[in-house]
Amino acid sequence: EGMRDFRENQLGIPPAFDAQQWLNPQEGFLLGKIQEREDTLLILNTRDNTLWQVGISNADIAPMVKLNIGEDIRALGEQTGDSSFEAETIMPGKPMRVMHMMLFQKINLPNNSSERNPKLPAYQMMQAR
Repeated sequence: EGMRDFRENQLGIPPAFDAQQWLNPQEGFLLGKIQEREDTLLILNTRDNTLWQVGISNADIAPMVKLNIGEDIRALGEQTGDSSFEAETIMPGKPMRVMHMMLFQKINLPNNSSERNPKLPAYQMMQAR
């Protein structure tokens, strides 16, 4: 239910990044470092030194995530066993503020084109807040 609440609230910004929130697999949140990788499976080591088997066969993977050994990632999904998890979304270990806003905030830019600067989308997003 936690992940569903998170996804259903996509028009608002979720709470500030809280690593503890991402150590909550029973609610659909998992954060850890990739220890091993196979085609559709990752072995993730969390901060509490728990190893998780994370299925990624149907996951949406953020373009900046390379799935390299040693990479920190966050996974949204569902716990499927004591130490197994099926990911629906894979993101970088720490959110990037601009990306965070793009994904989770509805942005209303001014209608007057003279107020827009397409070369500075991050600036425009900050001004739209």
